[in-house]
Amino acid sequence: MKKYLFMIIAVMNIMGCGSGGTDNSGGSPPPTVAVSSIEIAPTELVLNTGDSAQLNATLKDQNGQILLGRAVTWSSADVTKLLVAANGHVQALAAGDIEISASAEGKTAKLNIVVLANEIPQTVDSVVLNTNAEYLPEGSRLQLQVIAYDSAGGVVEGRGTSWLSTNPDIASVSAAGLVTILKPGNTLIKVKIDGKEAFCSIEGFGEYSFDLLYGAADVGTAPVLYSVDINLPNASPELVFPVGKKAGHGTPSPDGSKIAFVVNLSTSPWDTKILIADRNGDNHRELVSMPARNGEPAWSPDGSRIAFSSWVFGEGAHIWLINVDGSGLVNLTADQIGNIGFASPSWSPLLADNQRRIAYSLTRDGYGYIGSMKDDGSDKQQLTFEDDYFDDQPDWSPDGSTLVFARSGAAVFGDLYLVSSTGGLGRSLMLAPLAFTQHSPKWSPDGKLIAFVSKHDSDDYEQIWTIGADGTRLAKRSNEDKYLSDPNWIKKNS
Repeated sequence: MKKYLFMIIAVMNIMGCGSGGTDNSGGSPPPTVAVSSIEIAPTELVLNTGDSAQLNATLKDQNGQILLGRAVTWSSADVTKLLVAANGHVQALAAGDIEISASAEGKTAKLNIVVLANEIPQTVDSVVLNTNAEYLPEGSRLQLQVIAYDSAGGVVEGRGTSWLSTNPDIASVSAAGLVTILKPGNTLIKVKIDGKEAFCSIEGFGEYSFDLLYGAADVGTAPVLYSVDINLPNASPELVFPVGKKAGHGTPSPDGSKIAFVVNLSTSPWDTKILIADRNGDNHRELVSMPARNGEPAWSPDGSRIAFSSWVFGEGAHIWLINVDGSGLVNLTADQIGNIGFASPSWSPLLADNQRRIAYSLTRDGYGYIGSMKDDGSDKQQLTFEDDYFDDQPDWSPDGSTLVFARSGAAVFGDLYLVSSTGGLGRSLMLAPLAFTQHSPKWSPDGKLIAFVSKHDSDDYEQIWTIGADGTRLAKRSNEDKYLSDPNWIKKNS
């Protein structure tokens, strides 16, 4: 009996060891942390129709700690415009502002997505200018405006524009459509956008009160004088004096009634004379006949005197002055001695001090400079000072403020320069250098143009050109197979 009782107690002890006690190693799971907020990234999104993007939702608890492994439900407020997949991937279908929601455990975040319609590229159907035709004076400028349209009449913007003048000798046009009238004549200004073209007709006209005068010579012959009316398009030059009457360096009187000119009546280049004649060649008479190379006559503004250069063989050149009746001959540079030469006289207008001055080129030690003096030969002043250049052929502006001259040297092959009438550094007249040599500048009476001789356009012969006093409006005024020289201006016949 005791034996059976002991076995029952043992079994009960064993069962108690497996099911009782205070061991907490198992127990129930901890409580779940609630979702407090949801953040959608990116926070802003703009799509074009057809585009897609990936959205991400971040879940956080009340302490801002990120919660992982929670299910997120995505939805679109307008599935016809924007689809969203279960993983947050969105696909733009149509234009609009669409709200996307991300939800988890009772919390929701929203993002407004903008979908833009893809623009269909416009095709240029027509191009229109703001004018069809213009009649403009030489030297004027016109800003053209162009608009491109599509087939529906909508304005097409942001396209490249190209401009062209069919006759750039008459009028130029800039890349922005600014037209500049260079001389009388006709041209078309064309504009092209995406292959579509429009054009307008431009006619330039002149309104000058003077003609262009110059000498022209064949090989081995003395020059004759021609004039051309620069107000007319394609005007032909006309002989000034009768056929066969030779005349070099023609210089008209201020009123245009007389012309002083140079002739060589012998075989020696050191025996030239200065004559005066009516503008048609009648009533010619000798004015200067000294045994020397006499030349470069320059009328005083009142028409009563003529300054000229005279170079005796073996001696230096000087500036002389003579009355138009042949009296009062005087050497204005006789006080200058040594290795010095003077040439190219040019009269100033009446200056602020009620004086007139004569500009000239001064040669010294192989270099050339520009100088001026009073018309009695006193107060000689050097106006240009840069060494290593040869400055020559000065001409006074009609307002008396500036001199134009020809410069050549080591760094300048031959170009036109300007200097203040009181002296200083020379500055280039040209906005961009021209090829070959430019020389013999002559200011127009109204101060708007400067005529000069050049072959920069690679012609076989030098031609007469003009340029604006501001360095713009370069224009070719002759087209002759002759040797042209000494441009000047003559008042039109009344």
